[in-house]
Amino acid sequence: MSLTEELRRYAESLRLDFIGFCPADALNGAPEDKRLRAYLYDAQSVISIRYKLNYTSIQGLPKSRSAYMLEHDYANRHLDEASHLIARFLERRGFQAIGFDSGAGFYHEAGKAPKEIAADISHKHAAVACGLGKFGLNNLVISPLWGPRVRLATIITDAELEYSPPLEDNPCLTDECEECVKICPCIRRMEREI
Repeated sequence: MSLTEELRRYAESLRLDFIGFCPADALNGAPEDKRLRAYLYDAQSVISIRYKLNYTSIQGLPKSRSAYMLEHDYANRHLDEASHLIARFLERRGFQAIGFDSGAGFYHEAGKAPKEIAADISHKHAAVACGLGKFGLNNLVISPLWGPRVRLATIITDAELEYSPPLEDNPCLTDECEECVKICPCIRRMEREI
């Protein structure tokens, strides 16, 4: 069994909804401080993992805000643990690997106010390059089955893997649909504040 197939089976055992793979070079267009080789110089492959959010928790927004936050926090914790375990899985096989936090953090210089809230790398760009979805009008990754109702995490490794093809069909119907914009809690909140 190939290492890629082992990873697919391991991801399934971790209750992940999807795992995809792409070459590290696929993300070379990222800003310099977000490039993979800033974290792992010999990075060869990117692994993107996806976890579906509970539909009902999102559909009930804004009334179900606490249910949504519970779902969001659980999904992030689950992805963080899974990315850590996948990195350990690879290290036990003699490869280098780093799992990245699924959320975003505050980045700032000591004694100064935070400049931005951002992840170390773009999980969205990694997911698109690994075939997990396409960008939608709301700038979220739209997956074929669950639309934007997913959370993502990323692992990088020096292992050479079998790469997933990018998604050919675009699940985003662009101007014809706008469903992702209609259900996006952030966009709905901004509209209420305007």
